[in-house]
Amino acid sequence: MQAAPALGLRATPSFDPLHDAVDIELSAGSTVQSRLFAAIPERQNSRVEFDGRLLTGPDLEFLKTTFRPDAQLMLLDSAAQKERLLEATVGAQRIQRANRALLEETRRWMRFNASEAVAAGDGLYTGCTGLPDTPHWLGAALLSWSFRSNVTNDLGRLVRSSSGIAVLASPRSDSPAQWIELGRVYERFALGTTAVGARTSMLNQAIGVADVRRHLAAQLGLQGREPALIVRFGYGPLMPRSLRRPLDSVIRSDATSLA
Repeated sequence: MQAAPALGLRATPSFDPLHDAVDIELSAGSTVQSRLFAAIPERQNSRVEFDGRLLTGPDLEFLKTTFRPDAQLMLLDSAAQKERLLEATVGAQRIQRANRALLEETRRWMRFNASEAVAAGDGLYTGCTGLPDTPHWLGAALLSWSFRSNVTNDLGRLVRSSSGIAVLASPRSDSPAQWIELGRVYERFALGTTAVGARTSMLNQAIGVADVRRHLAAQLGLQGREPALIVRFGYGPLMPRSLRRPLDSVIRSDATSLA
């Protein structure tokens, strides 16, 4: 949706419930290269501490233009708000780390060195979190140890170093079409953050535990909605990138000539 105008195209999206897919119709249009389009190559989840600076002035105002007033996106930027979110995140992560199935899933998705990352072509490369490459056996052992360690300090540094936390909410009776729209809200927010030289990182532990998610929704006054994505944002370094699967493995093309 952001790239099409830069190529002189107009993109019109729709959700196809019959095929459980998103259709994007392309037609000729004006050529416009936006700041969000320019941010695409730089956007990433930066899984490290930020430098603590706040987004203010023109940066914050531009970021707010990337989402509509009805987009169900809430920005938490005061110290008190961040501490409440941190408390919910720590509580949820302690519950999750007692889940052996979650540990196994995480282990399968981790790539503990560059060779593993290249061979798999997907997953989370540990270099993205600032960790050095390790043999698989050592990385797996350290991951198991981290699941048993105290999570408060690590999460505290991540949350408190952030400019703020973005909470994206959805109706409790949501649908795939609403999930897609929420994803588009997130992408515009992430690209807008990148466009002003800042970074984003997921902080979704609190939405992975139903009781914590409902309690957080009540704390935030969401009224009939629940948090669907939680994203911290702030100024920080550009980190190594995880690899992604080939485009043709995740996108079905039914392209026809625009002529």
